[in-house]
Amino acid sequence: MRTHVPFIFCVVLLSAAAMSGCVNQPEPLAEYKNDVITIEDYYVSNIMPKAGSEVTMWFVVQNNGEHPVSRVVVSIFDTGGLEITELRCAGTEPDGNTCVFDSGNEAGVLEPFDVRSVELRISVPGESVIKKATPFTLSYYVEYDYEGFRKADLPVIDGTTLRTAASKFSQSTASYGPIRLDFEMPARGEHKEDGNVVKDYWGVKGEPFEVIVKFTNVASSSLKDKTPEIAAGSVKLDTKGSLQFAADSACDFEPDNGYLYSTKDAKVPGQLVCSFKSYDFAEPEVLATLWAEYSYTYSYTLAEKFDAKPAGQQS
Repeated sequence: MRTHVPFIFCVVLLSAAAMSGCVNQPEPLAEYKNDVITIEDYYVSNIMPKAGSEVTMWFVVQNNGEHPVSRVVVSIFDTGGLEITELRCAGTEPDGNTCVFDSGNEAGVLEPFDVRSVELRISVPGESVIKKATPFTLSYYVEYDYEGFRKADLPVIDGTTLRTAASKFSQSTASYGPIRLDFEMPARGEHKEDGNVVKDYWGVKGEPFEVIVKFTNVASSSLKDKTPEIAAGSVKLDTKGSLQFAADSACDFEPDNGYLYSTKDAKVPGQLVCSFKSYDFAEPEVLATLWAEYSYTYSYTLAEKFDAKPAGQQS
């Protein structure tokens, strides 16, 4: 983790008698990020090592999310011809070329803004292999488990007293994480607002309407999982108020103990679909609430390139 040193802000007042004073300024508050687990304080002792020498890599994995992360894995899956002579994982012993930080060992879970260090000692082949400048690439991946949530409120009218909804469809702010969930509800009309056409969303009492649950990857481009997927059963929906599951319609969820659970894997980007209806209310208009929770495993790959040279060759 980067060590932040309080910045000393000095103010010098120029007057007949010069006066100066210094005050400690508070550190800026840390901010949550969609890139939940990142590599920070990255250090490599030499990217142009000599044949037969040793290189040290050191970095920390940091939790930038709003929730504790129960499992983080750092694994070297391709040494590219180099040899890992030592791997140190803060708080736990390595499993081969892999560090696992979780509640099953002393490393424990990573609380928000917590870090764990990883240190590698790498042996470069000798001159019997490196007779000229030779490139090597060491590849590793970072994997972790995370979860997200979102809530949507959809106005539902009785269809007789009201023909259009007075209130508006809304979603809670998306939770932090590399995979974002959005709801798409039925569009019933549109209006102009500040010169722009805005769609209006509402449901009608007793009429089924389709809800699309969309997933997108919002991680930074350098940290994108190429094939993220949310496994079946990992998305949970909860209906509130008058909203009910429309059991006679096609749905990618099935009920269990009062909730709805996804029945198939969800690609990212991709979507799950289900139909709902709202009835059993006496008011002209009510808000129907749909709450989603989802969990997933996310991973991305990184690499370090080395240009090894014969021992006698100048850098």
